[in-house]
Amino acid sequence: MKTSKSMKERIMAVVVSALLVCLAAGLFAGCGQGKMAGSKYVGEWRGVSASMSGIELSVQDYLGDVVLTLDENGKCKLDFEGDSGSGTWEESDSGITIKDGDETLDLKESNGNLILDQDGVLITFEKQNASSSESSK
Repeated sequence: MKTSKSMKERIMAVVVSALLVCLAAGLFAGCGQGKMAGSKYVGEWRGVSASMSGIELSVQDYLGDVVLTLDENGKCKLDFEGDSGSGTWEESDSGITIKDGDETLDLKESNGNLILDQDGVLITFEKQNASSSESSK
């Protein structure tokens, strides 16, 4: 039913919005640690899709711009609807790990994208073609 799917899409959008707000709020600590110069992950990553229980949504259509910036100095920043959070990041065996004082988030690389699995909601970030990123200060 179209109405049912539409309701599911709205619920999914609310869940993804809440998770991204929590992620941004949780990253408000952090200073640069290791140098990540030369890492293939350095740069700007945009949230492009979110999926849960077989429903996939465009992040842009439902949530606006969601941008994760990974700097060479090991700092990272997440911008989401005017809110932002910062922390540190490092490469892991399967992708990257983002840390702040209390939380650790693992994003796995898949087909050139970074995937965040937050309580069953998969948020896909796609790397942008920026040749360099600005450092978070």
